[in-house]
Amino acid sequence: LSPSTRREAASGRRSAEALSPPAQVLEPHSHLLGQKMRAATRPDELIAHHSAFLDACLKECMLRDAVLLKLLAKLLTICVIFADHTRVVMADVARELDATSLAQHGAARRQQLAVLSAQVARAVADCRYTTYVRKLGAKFDDELRALLAELRKHGNEWNLANLYTRLDYNLYWSTSAGGAGRQ
Repeated sequence: LSPSTRREAASGRRSAEALSPPAQVLEPHSHLLGQKMRAATRPDELIAHHSAFLDACLKECMLRDAVLLKLLAKLLTICVIFADHTRVVMADVARELDATSLAQHGAARRQQLAVLSAQVARAVADCRYTTYVRKLGAKFDDELRALLAELRKHGNEWNLANLYTRLDYNLYWSTSAGGAGRQ
């Protein structure tokens, strides 16, 4: 955690819920590890405490379950593809914007803006951005539904139940609107 985040958390201005999920896992376990390490008297105790710390962190950060990791990787891949495609489209839009100098004010500026807006809309349409975003959105929704279904299977593990609750905080994905498909 950054020093400012630590100060905020220590002063109570920032709740534990506001900390990032890895910090929620690592922070309490690192304190416990420190206590156990100070109390250890033999090297094998140190190794055992450190191994227990690593196991707990791996489990609570979802780094042990291959199915969850695969689903998370798919979601992240979709996000990267979306960001990359958006970057390409925005570069095209920036070229359109940079190629045009606008009048300072008045009717001429409004007319130039209308032409520029049409050019940008055409550049976005040429990239089929809207269609592509819809397809990626549908894939993302499908993968998120799969992740939530897998998390539901692990309901007895508090950290995964907590993640499920956070992802479906408003019950959108549990209802027919989110769970049954796109409307």
